[in-house]
Parts: sequence; C-alpha cells; structure tokens
Amino acid sequence: MRSFGYLLVVSVCGVVAANAGDLTGTVYGAKSGTRIRDAVVVAVQKSEFGSSGPHVARARTSQEGTFELPALPKGLYGLCVHNLNGYLDPCQWGQESQVLIDQNGKHVELVLQEGKRVSVSIKITNQVLDLMSKTDVPAVMPVIVADGRVCPLQLTKRDESYLEFAITVPLRKSVRLRFNGPLAQTLRTSDGTMIDVDDFKIDTSEAKEQGFSFAVLD
Repeated sequence: MRSFGYLLVVSVCGVVAANAGDLTGTVYGAKSGTRIRDAVVVAVQKSEFGSSGPHVARARTSQEGTFELPALPKGLYGLCVHNLNGYLDPCQWGQESQVLIDQNGKHVELVLQEGKRVSVSIKITNQVLDLMSKTDVPAVMPVIVADGRVCPLQLTKRDESYLEFAITVPLRKSVRLRFNGPLAQTLRTSDGTMIDVDDFKIDTSEAKEQGFSFAVLD
C-alpha cells in the first residue's frame, strides 16, 4: 500500500534556467491506486525566496491525474493537493509532502489517503447577502474540528439563495462540524429546528458522502 504524502522521484526534467526547474507529477489514491483527476496541486516555496516572499504555484490535474508546474524558482517546496473527490489534503490532515527544486527539475508521485466527503448547504437571506457585501468576515462559516485541527470548508457554490461548502475528513476519527460567523446562531435545520452550532458530530465510520442542509433565518 502506498504511504500518505510519499514522494518518489523517478525522473528529471530538462533545464529551464539556472535558477528554476519544472515540477511534474501524478496524484494517486492510496487504497485503489486510482489516478485522481481535477485536483489542484499547490506548491509553496519554503526556502531561498527573496523579499517579495515565497513563490506559490498551482496546477489542476488532468484526466490521467498528471500535473505540471513549469519554471519554479529553485528551493524547497511544500505540496498540497486540494480536491473534493473523497481524498485527504496532506496539508490539512497529514504530513506535508516536500520536494527540492533545482535547475534539473523533479518528477513526483503524490499518494492521498481516502476520506469522507462532507457537504453543507445553507439557504441564505437578503440579510446574509447584505452582510457579505459589506465585510470580508463570512456571515456563516462551517468548520471541521478533528485531531486538534480546525479546518474551514471550501465554498463551492454561491448564488442569491444558497451557499454550498465541502471538505474531505479523515475516516474513523472524532470529527465535529461547527459554525462561525455573526449569523451562525440563527442557523436552523430544514424543518426549522435550532441546531447547536458548536457541536455537530460527523459519522466517519464509512467513506460514504454525508450532506447537511441548513437555513439562516431573518
């Protein structure tokens, strides 16, 4: 079985410039070995950056699970993989993968552990839209609490009626859904029942996706 966050260097790319190199790779699922498509690989420079700060580059995986980040400035990079396909992002839930880029470039294999996709749909009101237009602070923000980490859900859709969020969480762990924001206390279930915004348990005994629907009341 592939290990989580493991990087296997299998080849080098052509020289781009004395101070830059290409990063290419493939993203796999650990359990099935399936190549993961439509995931976003993010490389964040950890060393050798100048006064302008660390270099950050992003690439989306192809149908074959491959990606390419050309001409990265040399240095040590941490690699994250954002996806909503039921696999854990190593930067959120495990050991961050790292790779050293030089003028020769690198090719890596990123292996992700299986998790459980959790989605949250929140029906919103004009009050929420008005608040969101006036401040950068989210009116309602769902977060996951697990293993001592607090991770915000990713906003996947926003329109005049709904906010939709999603995240992949670890299996067989104590995982709780909480809500932050000035309007969090107004949340209700679809039948109008008030919820405990500080303590909403997630069933992580199996990988089957779990969805929740709430509404913000005026």
